[in-house]
Amino acid sequence: MTSSLRLTIQVRLLHSAAMLTARRPVLPLAHCNRDGEWGEFHRCSFVLRATHPTPNAPYCVMRPPSVCLDRIALPNVLADVAADQTAVATLPRLPLIDGAVDAAGLARALGGAGVAAKQLLLLDTEELTSPDDVTSLLLSPKGWLCTLEHKICQFTCT
Repeated sequence: MTSSLRLTIQVRLLHSAAMLTARRPVLPLAHCNRDGEWGEFHRCSFVLRATHPTPNAPYCVMRPPSVCLDRIALPNVLADVAADQTAVATLPRLPLIDGAVDAAGLARALGGAGVAAKQLLLLDTEELTSPDDVTSLLLSPKGWLCTLEHKICQFTCT
C-alpha cells in the first residue's frame, strides 16, 4: 500500500474514532512528498517546519477548510498533553459483518479500560495493512478529506 493511501486511511480512521469517542481529532503529520496530495505545494496541505532534529524540514498536514478549523486540531496541541494523560487503542481489522459496518467492533477497540478518562487517545494501526482491513471507515464520510479518488478538497466537516 502506498504511503499516501495509508495516510489517507489513517486520517479516515482518526475521524471515525473521534466520532465514536466524542473527541477532537488531531491531524497526523507526514513527511511531505515531492508532489501529489501530500506534496509540500499541494493546495490540500498545510506545511509545518521542524525545529528539531532537522531544522526547517517540511512536514505536511492535510488542510481542512476554514469552517472546520474549530472541529479538528493541529499536531502542535500534543506538546501540552502530559504522558499520564495518554492511552493507546489497538485497532483490529474491521471487516463488514453481514453487509453492515462493524461499529461495535471499532467501539470495543476504542473503549478499553481507562481510555475514556485520558485526554489523548493514540490509535495503533499496525494490524491494518490494506483498505479491506478497515471497511468500517464507512462510519466516516469523506467530508473534507482529499482522497486519492477525488483530487480536490471537499468542503464539509465530518
